[in-house]
Amino acid sequence: MKTKLALCLVSKSFHDMAIEFLYETITLRQLQCVNPLINLLRHKTKPCKQYRGWWCRRLEIAIGKGSNEYYGGMWPQDIHALWTLVYSCPRLVIFLCTVHYNMANRMRHSLIPTRFRIPRTLFQLIASNCSQTLKRIEIHGDTAIRLDRVELLLKACTLLEVCRIERVDLYDPEWVVYDSPNESDPEECGVELGEVSDAEWDGGNSEVMTEFRRARMNTKWPVEPLRQEIVLPNLHTLEIYPFCLHPGILILPSLLCVGYRLDMTTTSEVSKTNLDRVLGDTYHHLTHMTYWGPTTMIWDILDRLPNVTELTFGAILNDNTALVLPRCHLCLSSINLVWSIYYPATTTYFLAAIAKAVSDGLFPSLHDVRVWECKVEIEQAQRDIFSSLGLTLEYTACFQSRFIKCVQFCLVPLPFR
Repeated sequence: MKTKLALCLVSKSFHDMAIEFLYETITLRQLQCVNPLINLLRHKTKPCKQYRGWWCRRLEIAIGKGSNEYYGGMWPQDIHALWTLVYSCPRLVIFLCTVHYNMANRMRHSLIPTRFRIPRTLFQLIASNCSQTLKRIEIHGDTAIRLDRVELLLKACTLLEVCRIERVDLYDPEWVVYDSPNESDPEECGVELGEVSDAEWDGGNSEVMTEFRRARMNTKWPVEPLRQEIVLPNLHTLEIYPFCLHPGILILPSLLCVGYRLDMTTTSEVSKTNLDRVLGDTYHHLTHMTYWGPTTMIWDILDRLPNVTELTFGAILNDNTALVLPRCHLCLSSINLVWSIYYPATTTYFLAAIAKAVSDGLFPSLHDVRVWECKVEIEQAQRDIFSSLGLTLEYTACFQSRFIKCVQFCLVPLPFR
């Protein structure tokens, strides 16, 4: 970025040549900067040139990360400003959005995590503006989006290669109208009816508010909002929590990497049945699998995935381990075990089971095992066993995956902003 900026400052000629590369990647970390950024993106260096947002290929929204506080008190207003930001970048290839409830050093009630709803209009804008260019979308943090709207986004963006969404709200077609605007976006109604003034929404920036209202008025799904079969020929990575996709909706001929995770209340049989119904046709070409549920059936999962080379799973015992025995797997080369604060003893159990399977010749290609989020040191005796088998055993307190870190036990309904 420093090099790009330096090139822009050499001369007017260099500026005209380098400006498109300067705005190619944009990261927004503080929402108070969004309005000046939108103004920059809508500006043209010359009347005959494209406005700057045209050159943006990667847009990352990272709110509440690190030392940046964000408690979400103005989330309904903030999300409308983000719509305008997306509207100003019509040729996105990568869209990343992370919003964390972050009060820094202040106390947060761990049993009641705040969820920031992502209204359907943001997904509609992405589907309308970027369907011919978007290849990667990731939504992380304390956010939530309804599953039916995820399906519509996937249906519109057929060029997608990577889709990671950390939290979706389940959708029951028997009880809820498909893509109903009244189910999870009540704040949209007030804006559309003119009940909110410009000053309330964006501090008096009427130009940005006009842009937003124009986008909101003109934005519709570019596809029919119906539950129909979706063919995604290029999608190779799909991670959604909870992984409760309806069978027959997604056709994924190129799928290689899956992040499969269910809620803590799911049983092993329900988990396996859902896995078979949704991904049964893709088992033979999956190479990377993240399987994380309340009842981890590691051996059963491996039996379903003959060509997987890397398996990541949570250290949560299944409900009948004695009846599930490991079988030979020729391709598995790496296992990532995620230590669980709720089931700390199971880490030792799984490591012992893996070591025995290797000594029995069941995993001939396995060469490394990693334990992530490990809060206690692995016993020396267990490390010696892995060393004698020619295996690398690593453990770290940090989590190395882009996907979900943990599921909180929610004893009360989640409050939404």
